[in-house]
Amino acid sequence: MPWGVTVTLSSWIKRTSAVVALTTAAVAATAAPSDAAEPVQISAADLLAELEKMQRLDALATQPTANPSNFGVTGGFGLPRGALAISGSYTDAQPTTKDDFINGDGSIGAAIGLGDPYEVVGLDLLLGIISVGGSFGEDGTVGARVHRVVPGFVPGGRSSISVGVDNGVKWGDADDVDENYSAAFSTILPMPSGVSSMVTVGYGSNVDEGGTSDGVFGSLGLGWNPHINTTAAWSGEEVIVSAGFQPWLDHNLVITAGAGDVTDEIDNRRFLLTVAWFTQGLF
Repeated sequence: MPWGVTVTLSSWIKRTSAVVALTTAAVAATAAPSDAAEPVQISAADLLAELEKMQRLDALATQPTANPSNFGVTGGFGLPRGALAISGSYTDAQPTTKDDFINGDGSIGAAIGLGDPYEVVGLDLLLGIISVGGSFGEDGTVGARVHRVVPGFVPGGRSSISVGVDNGVKWGDADDVDENYSAAFSTILPMPSGVSSMVTVGYGSNVDEGGTSDGVFGSLGLGWNPHINTTAAWSGEEVIVSAGFQPWLDHNLVITAGAGDVTDEIDNRRFLLTVAWFTQGLF
């Protein structure tokens, strides 16, 4: 799901991880961030990235048996028309001061797919509710992304290009977050063994921990079978790894656990957990 809520619904970018789908997260030991580092929470872009892998984009090619992911960064895929993705995320990253609007508890993301990514362009509208542990909905952001599906590089594969903005509209203490403009390309590469991979590369205006520097991001996701996928991503300063599990193939629910800053490069190693749900054909 894609959930580039691929979503995306991450993103995928004011660094959180979490691209996600919306939106996958990973498991590791955690450490409190340094005083110089901005505390991190799951962003709407990363949530969308988590959600992207849940899509069934099979108009141009056969759907792979396994569904790879690109959690941790904004992906090239978006939601098909009439699709809705919802994701809830938790991280144990703690704020550096009591006045920080990111509370280190949880966030909720949602995305809706408009337009036609096959014939013209798709349009995703992304909602991020940051304040979950305190006053619900007090702080949040809205973003948008356009995307277009293009042919893949191998039989059964497919690709997509996206351009968008995260944190375009903000309220509450989220006003302190800068807009992030990004462009991404993702391609899915099915393999004869049944394993499927997704490679994502992109460029964003705010890819560092403080959300102040532009740079390159990317990820490699592997779908081992219809139930299990893993992802490794680079978001400008940190490595993010994840493992996702889809327990029921007919319920479009994915549970992902992971770790941000696994090498402790920015002194912000943290646990990440995301639960994402996706449906389509609403209109």
